[in-house]
Amino acid sequence: MPRKIDPERQKIVSQVLEYWYTADFLSQGALRTEETRRDRENRAYAMHNPKRFSSLYRHEDLEEGGDILAHIASLENIIETRRREEDERDRSARPSDPCCHGKITVYIGRVDRAFLTSKIADLLGCDPPPNPSADRLAWASLQLSDEGRYIRGSFSVSPILWAVGRIAERDAGMSMYDVLDPSIYQAAREAFAPEENRVLSAFGDLEAIAGRLMAEMLVPVGADSPQADPAPDIHFSYSVYRNANERAKRETDDYWGLSMSFYAEDLAGFKKTADSGKWLDSPMWSALTDYILAPYDMARGAEKPART
Repeated sequence: MPRKIDPERQKIVSQVLEYWYTADFLSQGALRTEETRRDRENRAYAMHNPKRFSSLYRHEDLEEGGDILAHIASLENIIETRRREEDERDRSARPSDPCCHGKITVYIGRVDRAFLTSKIADLLGCDPPPNPSADRLAWASLQLSDEGRYIRGSFSVSPILWAVGRIAERDAGMSMYDVLDPSIYQAAREAFAPEENRVLSAFGDLEAIAGRLMAEMLVPVGADSPQADPAPDIHFSYSVYRNANERAKRETDDYWGLSMSFYAEDLAGFKKTADSGKWLDSPMWSALTDYILAPYDMARGAEKPART
């Protein structure tokens, strides 16, 4: 039968787990908008070695009126043209298999991270970060198949932008876990998600999604102001592979959306246990609570963690 935790120790464990959960939930990587040196080197290698490169990763801006599939096809055509020229020079008896691309990740909009983190601090009555980041964050992301069709379940909204709205609307006494309830966040993702298999490669279709995000997520929290530096930019990333076999070997399913949270679900489960006041007979639970309570126990002169 689970043992009860001392109320003071229970409070400490619960507070620490809530802090960890919040920090993990709000982690979001910066929006990448510039080509890296490695990107340039890989592109140069693929252009000079169209029959020997394995894969070529690209991150591009989608200009107004443009189409993602047309943009990718243009690069693939350049590679194929250079292959034919090389085949003719080498008098190759067997032409190369055509190159191909894989899934496409699309990033919608950008907003200043420092504005959002300062907004959260203001809403919580805290001091803003002393060294604000100059990063820009995407409003949302999604994935398309190689045919440009929306992949079900891939739509993701910025957890930080979403959190600003949740914190602004929170009721008195709500914990941060209740405010950042993962099931409510998932519902928000699904509310904005396009229909499955819908073709979304055209700028106009993606711009329409950006317009809805602006109206329903940015405007209500003041993130449409000049200080937030918002813009409905469209960025996309993809890889071109030497052929279909290379794609089968190299393409990975590592898309996590904008939420870089890997432990929030586990932390939420541990927090519920702590809130219940019960001590689990589990090595993982014991190790976790020992770690959390070590400073408290040391301050009280305890040589070993107290398990009750």
